[in-house]
Amino acid sequence: FSLRGFKGTLRGLIVGSPLSLCSACIVPISNAFSKKGSSVESTVSIVLGSSTMNLPALIMVTMVFAPLLSSSRIVLSLLGVLIISPLVGFIYGKSREEEHSHESKELLLNSENFDMSWKDSILEGCNIWLRSSFKFFIRLGPVMVLAGFASGLAIQWLSPDTVSKFLGNNILGILVATSLGIMINVPLMFEIPLVAALILLGMGPAPAGTLLFVAAAGGPITFWGLYKVLPKRAVIAFIASTWMVGLLGGAGILFYNNVLHSKIFDSSNQILINFPVNSEPVTAFTNQAENILSDGFELWNDRPGIAIFDYDRDNDLDIYFTSESGKSNFFYENNGLGIFKNIALENGTSLIDQNSTGVVACDINNDGYQDLYVGAWGDPKDKLDFRSVEVEQGNEDALLLNNGKGQFINITNSAFGEDVNIRSAIGIACADVDRDGWVDFYVGNLAAQDFRTFDSANHPGHYNRLYINNGDLTFREISESAGVRGEQIRMRDFDGNPVLFQDSVTGEYFEGYDPNFVDELGNRIGDPTGQTHAVMFYDYDDDGDVDLWVANDSDRLILYRNDSKDDLIKFTSVEELMEIDEIGSWMGFAIGDYNGDADLDLFITNVGFHPLRYPYKTKVSPLCEYHSQFEGATCFHFLLDNDVDESLGEFVELRPTKFKNVSAETKVLPSPWMPSEALIENSLDKSHEMPKGLDAYDFGFGTTFFDFDNDTDQDLYWLGSAFRGEGPGGQVFPSAGRMLRNIGDGQFEDITVRAKMLDISRVTYPDFVTESEIKKDKMALRIKRIDVTKHENGKGVAHGDLNGDGYLDIVATNSSGPIFVGPYDSSIGTAPTKDFSGPIFVWMNGGGNNNWININLVGGMKINGKGTNADGIGARVYVITQDANDMNKKITQVQEVRAGSSYLSMDSIGLEFGLGKSEIIDDIIILWPSGVKQNLKEIEINQTIEIIESNN
Repeated sequence: FSLRGFKGTLRGLIVGSPLSLCSACIVPISNAFSKKGSSVESTVSIVLGSSTMNLPALIMVTMVFAPLLSSSRIVLSLLGVLIISPLVGFIYGKSREEEHSHESKELLLNSENFDMSWKDSILEGCNIWLRSSFKFFIRLGPVMVLAGFASGLAIQWLSPDTVSKFLGNNILGILVATSLGIMINVPLMFEIPLVAALILLGMGPAPAGTLLFVAAAGGPITFWGLYKVLPKRAVIAFIASTWMVGLLGGAGILFYNNVLHSKIFDSSNQILINFPVNSEPVTAFTNQAENILSDGFELWNDRPGIAIFDYDRDNDLDIYFTSESGKSNFFYENNGLGIFKNIALENGTSLIDQNSTGVVACDINNDGYQDLYVGAWGDPKDKLDFRSVEVEQGNEDALLLNNGKGQFINITNSAFGEDVNIRSAIGIACADVDRDGWVDFYVGNLAAQDFRTFDSANHPGHYNRLYINNGDLTFREISESAGVRGEQIRMRDFDGNPVLFQDSVTGEYFEGYDPNFVDELGNRIGDPTGQTHAVMFYDYDDDGDVDLWVANDSDRLILYRNDSKDDLIKFTSVEELMEIDEIGSWMGFAIGDYNGDADLDLFITNVGFHPLRYPYKTKVSPLCEYHSQFEGATCFHFLLDNDVDESLGEFVELRPTKFKNVSAETKVLPSPWMPSEALIENSLDKSHEMPKGLDAYDFGFGTTFFDFDNDTDQDLYWLGSAFRGEGPGGQVFPSAGRMLRNIGDGQFEDITVRAKMLDISRVTYPDFVTESEIKKDKMALRIKRIDVTKHENGKGVAHGDLNGDGYLDIVATNSSGPIFVGPYDSSIGTAPTKDFSGPIFVWMNGGGNNNWININLVGGMKINGKGTNADGIGARVYVITQDANDMNKKITQVQEVRAGSSYLSMDSIGLEFGLGKSEIIDDIIILWPSGVKQNLKEIEINQTIEIIESNN
């Protein structure tokens, strides 16, 4: 080992690699060799060989990291030994006059006449190593423990923004990573989880490769130990050369990624997919939840709802979020300066004892202030249905009256009496059903979570509720007499015959409902009706009264036509007449004129393409995976085009045949960075064909139409999943949300990644606008968590202009739930998990140069006690402008004032219209539910206006 140069380096490497000790722990051994006469090259290569070229570390990096990172670690480690050791030896040769060099030379001369066997050498070396290691442990053990704690705390405090800024895939990131690696000592292989953690926070591949090598190669303790046997100049050379090799290695990775990669690998290897991207730039959104929600941006709730409304009428929007029992709901008051403060405990809206779910805000007493109806469901783990529980157990809905002075008063018992809903409310909508000027509530009930099984033909739901406002802060429940309690479940076998269950007591038969199914107290479970996820009022037939849409899970889509006359409130089920009564896992409603033909269309979320990954189910069950193999069922989303012929006039009965599902024929330009899995070859089961259009897209719960860029076209967003992607069940329906930009002619472009609206925590977005500015490399995307498998468990979605800039922002919620926190454990048959709260996303719109108008309606009931309800719910508004690109063309946009849609949520009740480049509004036409038609002309742009219902 006294050989100099390359031979000495190789011999040190041969000895060091099998020892498999970290750079600090190997120093006593390398020093022992040095004192016995080994050359400087051998001494240094023993350190580098043990810390960077040990077999366990090389195996681990290969298993943990993608090929680029693992191969870079191996190459850098080998180059490090072959470059650093001879370089330090060269510096050593130039400094023999120094004291340490002189002592080392004397030891070398003495060792020439010293004869020792391999056995004696190993025994003495182990003895020296043990004594030296013990001394090192006594001196540095406490320091290393403190350093470990400090490092752990530092990583916990690091935010994705900080990591992305200082450890991004650029020269700055490489410099920071190299310097950081030199300044720390890590135990053997601990550099691997360190780098993995930083990658999850957004570190780029180039600094990751650098840190993997430099952190293992050496640190302050290593250098201090080597200083005992090497001269200062040699140690400095070791530090500098290690830093330089790491720097050059990172630069090499960066060069490979940005220059060579696309030339070396074709689309069959590393490139994810080669979809084109629209040339138009996208102004991205920014998730500001952590910055503007001053009292927390995470929720504990399986069904977290959202309501966006101006509770105090100070002309800025506030946000209400729902939480599970034992946790306060959030009431975020907008201070008008970009910060929201939680005042739920102060204003009476915390509802800590309630398992809160969906929520809607509307003015029940026409005083100009919106009140809150908050849904609830029972304890999801008590194995009891609603017939077995008391209202005190958190399953009672709540009605909170806004007193106009910043406080809400719980009037649930006085308002509903014995008819208070305790049947697992999820979707809630508010509208004036009978046009008497007082808004009413429709509550869609799901089922107790304990009994929502999908493995048998028994699929009980809970009857829905219709509460009619008496005008005195009390309500009467009339769902049965009005015909909207819920339709019979549809459950058919392979031959198309109903699957029936007989009541053992009455002998009555029910389709898809087993009345003998009881809870732990022996009470019957559920009702013979579908499980409702979402409800919405919308006047589809243009006759001036609101109709009712109901989305059921694993059952039919239901539409009730409002046929009420005078004091008789009556609805008629017309989904079969309209030919939209398909079975699906219907979950959320969005309404908007997506194709610009001046009538309102609907998007309804469903499971999506995911079941196509497997063969059809052969066992009779409620799942769309079973039903969709037959006519009259689908797992795909619905896009219902309202193609009403206005010339039909009053012939309302002819209109229903004009709604058509155009999901499959609606073209969507895919995202190059996260296309739907259904669009990738060989990703589906061979028994299925590749779906087209919107049919190719993934699972959804909450959804909304909104004009994000104010170009006059309605854009579409949805999100949702059944579980968190990084927890149990995460791959059942993986979905990270979709933001579809309307590009005209009824077509969309998937801009989710470019708009920075992925439902993924700790995602890092690169600064890009066009396709050429990001590499479509799987590893590069996954490092930034641009990966559908990292999805959260999305639920609620709502829009509103939170900062008053004329551009709509999006608020979204995610369920809390388990995430894997360790590797597979054979003793429990799975990886260990831990429950985590669900993140709130507040995506603030980046804005733009297009014009806009925001409209708030005030019904006559607030002004003089006559006419339309105070919020103007049910009113339809048309905005007509000159097309800036065609002077011979008018653009007519339409929206309807509504309270409650999406999933668990409510958009702001005001109406927001993008105007493109139009500089004046020719006409604003309002059709009030009272029958009044109002027309305003030549309205200025870029303002929020309030329109009061006229008297005639």
